[in-house]
This record gives sequence, C-alpha cells and structure tokens, in this order.
Amino acid sequence: MKPRNGWIVNAMGLLLATATVGCGDDDTETASAADTGLDALIVDSGLDVSPAVVGDDTGTSSAVDAGRDAVTLDSGQDALSDGSSVPVDARDGDTEPAEPRDAELPPEDATTVDSSQDAQVAQPVKVVGRIWNYTASYPPLQFEYDYPWDAVTINAYGIGNTSVANTVIDTDSCTPWNPGDPYMCGTFDLNLDQNKMVMLKATDNTGYKNTLTRIFPVEPGSVQIIVMVQDSIVSVLTEAWKVSVDSGKGYVAGIVAVKSGDLHAAPYEQFIGNASVEITPSNGFGDDFMLAYYDSSDPMNTSRTGTDPNNPIFGAINLPPRDFDDPYEMTITHSSFNFQPVRFTVQPDVLTFLVISPEQ
Repeated sequence: MKPRNGWIVNAMGLLLATATVGCGDDDTETASAADTGLDALIVDSGLDVSPAVVGDDTGTSSAVDAGRDAVTLDSGQDALSDGSSVPVDARDGDTEPAEPRDAELPPEDATTVDSSQDAQVAQPVKVVGRIWNYTASYPPLQFEYDYPWDAVTINAYGIGNTSVANTVIDTDSCTPWNPGDPYMCGTFDLNLDQNKMVMLKATDNTGYKNTLTRIFPVEPGSVQIIVMVQDSIVSVLTEAWKVSVDSGKGYVAGIVAVKSGDLHAAPYEQFIGNASVEITPSNGFGDDFMLAYYDSSDPMNTSRTGTDPNNPIFGAINLPPRDFDDPYEMTITHSSFNFQPVRFTVQPDVLTFLVISPEQ
C-alpha cells in the first residue's frame, strides 16, 4: 500500500460510512466480525487491516512530511433520509462547514438514446468532473472517499460505443499537496457536443476497477462524479454475499444520494436510505445474477430490500454485457423522492457505478 499523502473525507456517514460490527447498546442484537466470518474474508482480500489513519502504513502521519495539513471534512451530523440538507463543504480542518451551495444541477438521466442527434448542429460544451477513489480499511470495516494516485484516463463514448473525446485527470495538485484547493486533485474536463448522449469510462487506476458511468446528455454546467471502487472491496463483498463471479459478465454498483453540484466540494450533500432499484430487461439474467443492498450493521446480510441510510450502496453482480445502443434501464423507487430512470451499459469485468440523485 502506498503511504497516504492526503486526507480522509469524513462527513459523518456522508463521506465516511463505517460498518462497525459488534458494538451496540444492550437492547440491540449485534454480530462480531469473527461470528460473521469477516476476518477471514478481509485478510484474504488484501485490504489494509490496520485502522484507517491519515498517514502511512506505520500509523504515523505523512502530513508533516508532505509539508501540509491533513484535511478532514466533518459535518457533525448523521446521515439523513428525510430530505433535509446537510452541510458538508469545508476547505480545511480549521474552517467551519459551509452551507451547501445552490448550484443548479444538470438533468441527471438519459431517457432516450437517439441516433439522429448527430445530425443536429451542436455547440461544444465543457463537461467537468472528478474521480473519487472508494477505499476500505479494517478493523472496523469502513469505507472512505479519497483522491486518486494515478493519472486516470477518461474516455467519452457515444453512439456505437465510439470514443468521442479523452483526457487525463489532474494529478499536479496531488503531489505536492495543494492546500489552497485540495479538490483540484483528480479533476478533469472534456469538450463535448451539447445535447449529445455520452457515457464516460475511467481506466488505468492501479488497484481499482475500470469504471463506466451512466449514459447522460451533455449539458452546460454538467458536473460528473466518477467513483472508482477498490478491487479488494469487490472481492470482500462478492465473497461475503457468496456470489461466484463470471469474468465474462459485469458489475453494477451505485449510491442513492443528493449529488453536490460543485466540482470543488465533497461529492454528496445527503444520503438517501430505503430506496429500491430494479434493472430491466432482466430476461437475460442467469441463476448467478444477484442484486443486494449493503447493510452497514452486517455486511454479510443480503436480505435488505432497500438502501441503508448510513451507506446507501447497492451492487448487482453477473450482468450480461449490453452496449450503448441497447442499454439497461434502472428504475428507482422511494416513498419521498422522485427519480428519473437511469440508462447504462455493462462490459465484461468492468464496474458500472451509478450516482443516483433525485429530481430537483
């Protein structure tokens, strides 16, 4: 493992979701890591098995060595699922969290894929975004958003799975650390034709799954978040959920949350629990297909019927590939929020990660 040259983004469940098994009050039934078998799975997966710290593998902080302060975001609030907003944006450890910005979010979802769009006269639009690494450490089992180490390549694809643009993320602001604007690390921009339907693919991030986004329309002001998941997280969860992975099929994962509209802020403003998802068409799914919602109180539990308010992640495993011209569609159901359907593709041994936000 490389020494951490950066920071852990922590917003009380918004950016740091901790699954601590075995700690609860006397009236709550809990399971220990040994009882659930997590210890063996995690050791076999290659996860960092020391408590997460802002520092190197020895537990000493690398912040002083790097000539900067470690940056921690902490809203001091629990994750919510009732629609109230949560301030999460702070630029350094000495700054009080600011209220979420009133950025106008672009339309989130593609509802049609129309090959006639290329015949339209299109104006170039700059689409900006950033990569977040989704990492894990143990004990306790906890998930963190961190900045990427490698010069990740971003490709945009359109009709016919044709590459229409590519770029590499910013790493100049990562080493040495940029304390003035730490969120510049991992950012990218692409010039794309307005109203064109595209998806993004992120590759070349050592230790992380190559990752696809949803299919989305190119709109002015669009901010795209790409979450790249650590290989060992996929290994732990597929083992915990007792799924045999077919390398000829693909993975889909996602988070149901209110997305930040600010490139230089934490990725989410609010988690949304108790949302359920459905993928169609499903007639090609085999017996090895599985859809499960992460349970922060028991990571080995696959019986949840909706997202966990403390970490609203879901995963679908062993989906047959489908391309841009004939994508899957996901519908999202919630008692308080409305969501547009999400269209996405699946490629063999590639993770499609969907950041799913409600209609504004």
